Amino acid sequence: MKKAGLNIDITSSDIYVNNKKPMDGIFSPLFGADTTQDAPIFTCDCHKLTGGTNLGRICPDCGTIVRSIEADLRTTGYIDIAPYHILTYHGYNAFAKLMTKDGIADIVSSVKRINARGKIVDDGKPTIMDLYDNYDEEYFPKTGLPKNYAFTSKIPVYSARLRPLMRFGINMTILDVNKYYLSIVKCRNILKSAPLFRMDRGVEIQRTLNQIQQDFNLVCAHVEEQCNGKTGAFRKSLASGRIDYSARLVIALGTDLMAHEVDVPYSTMMVLFEEEIANYLSKLDDIPITKAISLVEENCYERNEKFVNIINQFLRSKYGVWAFINRPPTISENSVDYIRIRKIHDDPDDNTMHLPPDILVLLAADFDGDCGSYRNHGPALQECGCCAL
Repeated sequence: MKKAGLNIDITSSDIYVNNKKPMDGIFSPLFGADTTQDAPIFTCDCHKLTGGTNLGRICPDCGTIVRSIEADLRTTGYIDIAPYHILTYHGYNAFAKLMTKDGIADIVSSVKRINARGKIVDDGKPTIMDLYDNYDEEYFPKTGLPKNYAFTSKIPVYSARLRPLMRFGINMTILDVNKYYLSIVKCRNILKSAPLFRMDRGVEIQRTLNQIQQDFNLVCAHVEEQCNGKTGAFRKSLASGRIDYSARLVIALGTDLMAHEVDVPYSTMMVLFEEEIANYLSKLDDIPITKAISLVEENCYERNEKFVNIINQFLRSKYGVWAFINRPPTISENSVDYIRIRKIHDDPDDNTMHLPPDILVLLAADFDGDCGSYRNHGPALQECGCCAL
């Protein structure tokens, strides 16, 4: 058995689990559990030591520690279709720019026909194999993408922990991405089922490679969906939920603000900068910091002019207070701006965030209840989820 961290041909007959070959390899325990309800699997890299009783032990054979591989994504697999090739994610996008998306999509969806004499009719369109054979001379000068980046004969298979066979909730579901992988394995077996380079298999091979390419494109689209957008893994993991020093505010127009300025409510400053304001108060009145913090908390929501003066002094100190401000969902760099807090509102009942008109287009603000949230640098404001006011 190959160690974790190496690519493994999941269609290889050498892979066995409990003396049985996993179903088409793509659901092998090597790549994660079959369902979202499976118990964690504890093992070393060579799988000689397994089970929770061995947790923490060092395997004498491979020298690795026995750990949970429930989320161990180091082991990756691939489906080998050599000597044939398909376009990689980057290769497909490169040809989409060169030929337009419709042009490359037409190539991977159309199949040459056979005339009454059994000959393949040349329709003028290249096949995926033609693109591969002529790439260095005809296409590389135009795309600039090395051939080994544009094409692959090893289709990557990512961990089954990220695409379990069954997902339990209100209903039991099988993720579509598994259907794409099963289709690729089926097509791979078709390619391997007969002697290579038989002329009478030309159309069958083209059709099979086209299907593999289409399935792989759907796998890539699924991965993109998992990573990007409002429900993507990055935003869900890194930029969602309430965190310390965060605020959520409705956007309002500040016509007298410069492009790098923002005005915020009194209560927002009192909550988010409690430590700094308490430190100012402690030094100003010569009182213990614990008492100062209590006074800040007591005057957090009822406007107190003494604290207004402290806040204004704080905002004018050194270079001022700068913040990262964004309007969720944060899916573009244009929706995150570095901006200085100019002052708190004169109106004690104003709980909105005043923004200059210069940046509203970047935030896609349209004054229908949209919100902004902001993150400070250092002892600062941080981005939160959605509108709270």
